[in-house]
Amino acid sequence: MPAAQAAPGPGALARAEVVEIVARVRGGSAEERDLALTELSELGTRAVPEVWNVLAGRAERPADIDGALLDAEGKALLLRALDSWPGSLVVAQLDGLVRAGDGEDHLRALEWIGRVGDADALPALLRHLVALPSSYLGHPRLSGTIRGAVSNLLTRDERALRQLSLELRKLQPPHLEVIARALPAVGSDQAFLLLERLFSRSRTLDRAALDALAQWPLWTRPAADGRCAMLARRHLDAADPELRRRAVLALGTLRDGLVTDELLLRLEDTDTRVRRGAEWALQRISGCTWSGSPARWERWWQEERKWWHANQGRLIDLGASPDPRELEPLLRELVMHPAMRQEYAEVLAAALNSHSPSLARAAAGALAHLELAGEADELIRALERDDEGLRNAASMALVTLTGRSEASSAEQWRALLGLD
Repeated sequence: MPAAQAAPGPGALARAEVVEIVARVRGGSAEERDLALTELSELGTRAVPEVWNVLAGRAERPADIDGALLDAEGKALLLRALDSWPGSLVVAQLDGLVRAGDGEDHLRALEWIGRVGDADALPALLRHLVALPSSYLGHPRLSGTIRGAVSNLLTRDERALRQLSLELRKLQPPHLEVIARALPAVGSDQAFLLLERLFSRSRTLDRAALDALAQWPLWTRPAADGRCAMLARRHLDAADPELRRRAVLALGTLRDGLVTDELLLRLEDTDTRVRRGAEWALQRISGCTWSGSPARWERWWQEERKWWHANQGRLIDLGASPDPRELEPLLRELVMHPAMRQEYAEVLAAALNSHSPSLARAAAGALAHLELAGEADELIRALERDDEGLRNAASMALVTLTGRSEASSAEQWRALLGLD
């Protein structure tokens, strides 16, 4: 008589259930997918090992499944199930599932931790980051996945940033470069302070940190109050021409007109790439599309400063004048002189609160045209005003400044931009 077979354990049961659930809903309706997601969630973390095997391509499944679990639809369903499982339990199980030296396993674990982890999972995330093959860190596609996992965790739990600051000394420059490039997606003051600490450790890390400055969201305080630009300015005289080039590109992206004098000097840099980068930055700051000699750019800058000094008094009255008919033409003229945009930000924000609806709308349009994303919070407040025309102008300005369109109400915009 054949020996009785042992009853399947919890892991085998979860495996069979996961295979059956995902295979059953392939190509199914939205209702069927929602039902499957509920069933996967109810399996709880005992399904983690099998879901891991499915996503890693090692699932033991019937032949008639024919790769169903590995297509994009099946993977998306499994990944959504992660959001309903306790992150700490998922992370704890991952360490027992990852095979030493397998880059794909470490990459997948990094993604999972980024999706479900909190500050307590940071040590596990860093372990998998360090274990990745160096070729993964510089790979165009994989490096984006890695940065996304790091920024997801740091954004989800602010405690992780504080904890990470204590771990920096344990990490090598290649891994610190990943962190530097992930910080703009977090965008907070604490993330900026962490980025500051990454400078002056190695030349390649300085380059990555300058690239991060160029990617910093313009509506956040570090970009709006000039701290990002100030940090980039420190490298305009660096001995390494590549650092100088990345510094001028960062300043051009930030559109900081307060560094125009320094950029004019870089037009005569000894390195051709720095000179080209400096002219590109000046084009971004000025709104000009032409190329010219350093002397031509110097003449343009003299004319801009002359206009600013002649109109500074009128601009101060922008938000307080009882006669908007005098100020609306000034707004139209102002957008033709964007180099001093930082000087306009405060008065334009004040004009958003004008009793004249037409002036407030014009101010919203000027903020968008001048790319003064640092006033996003004021534009969000304008969404709560009674005037429909102002609300529409403020909404259009926010879309222009942020490149985002998935929010409509003031509450949604604050949540989207992290301005709660």
